[in-house]
Amino acid sequence: MLKNSDVSYGLVSKLLHWSVAVLIIALVGLGWYMVDLTYYDRWYNASLEWHKALGIFALLAGVLMAVWTLASRSPPLPEGMSAWERLGAR
Repeated sequence: MLKNSDVSYGLVSKLLHWSVAVLIIALVGLGWYMVDLTYYDRWYNASLEWHKALGIFALLAGVLMAVWTLASRSPPLPEGMSAWERLGAR
């Protein structure tokens, strides 16, 4: 099922969510790696290009995820959630 249903999120929502999460984790890891590089290191320019490309891809995936979230309904929150959990989920 591609779209969200009344009881669960669809495949598109899940793929967009995890794609953005993995890209952000990869960007943080690459950023930590880049801190130790010097200007004369052979990976200096390549890591900058990878960081830019992955960052743009993460931004586009995040925008697509926001549009998808607005276009598709989300399943309701469980009844047993406390107020602070509901606030955090939103």
